[in-house]
Amino acid sequence: KGNSLKSINSKEINHEIFIPIFCDILTYLKYEGIACFDYKVTSNGELKIFELNPRFGSSLSKFIHEMVLVYRRFSMVGKSRS
Repeated sequence: KGNSLKSINSKEINHEIFIPIFCDILTYLKYEGIACFDYKVTSNGELKIFELNPRFGSSLSKFIHEMVLVYRRFSMVGKSRS
């Protein structure tokens, strides 16, 4: 679905620079769990967030097994195993 189409104004973007912003939003909301931000970056580099979903995004679905393992590992940080 749309994988063969490319924007005529496309350029490579380091999406990792937005992780602190996403973390700040989740912290402000006191959200815990899996989350997926739907967003675009404008031609001048501005972040535009459309929505935040409490689930894995479809782009991560092929990595679901690995994501669950990582989520389990980090959700246990600081918790005792009783």
